[in-house]
Amino acid sequence: MAFTTTFSATLGRLLIALFFLLSSIKKLIVFRESQQMFLDAIVHWTPFQHHSLSSSYQSWEWISSIAPWVVVLALLIEALFAFFLFFRVRERMAYGLLAVFFLIQTVLMHPFWMQTGDSKEAACVSFAKGFAILGGLLLGFASTRDAATSFSE
Repeated sequence: MAFTTTFSATLGRLLIALFFLLSSIKKLIVFRESQQMFLDAIVHWTPFQHHSLSSSYQSWEWISSIAPWVVVLALLIEALFAFFLFFRVRERMAYGLLAVFFLIQTVLMHPFWMQTGDSKEAACVSFAKGFAILGGLLLGFASTRDAATSFSE
């Protein structure tokens, strides 16, 4: 029983790390599209959502100017903490910060309550998947000991 528990926990940790590592690599490969996805998400949260996207972006030029930095920050958070999980370095901190990051990202990027039609259904499914991943992160956070681990252990 101890073997299956250890194996399952290790496999789960590695899969979560792989998920975030691949997500960060994708953001790097399709950097401009990632910026556009961020800007599109912000438009849903603005009072200008009923205007054309171009007028919304003109009204929020400063958001357009920080979009590359937001994507870089997201990419770095995902990659760094994926490596932390993979190598078992400060796992509890990595799980906790990824959970906070992913909660913000899920709510920001998939506001299904602001959508209509087919886009609402797709956003709702993405939101639910995001919360399932968040559940895995919280489970990892709760089951990881407080002491930070290092390469020497």
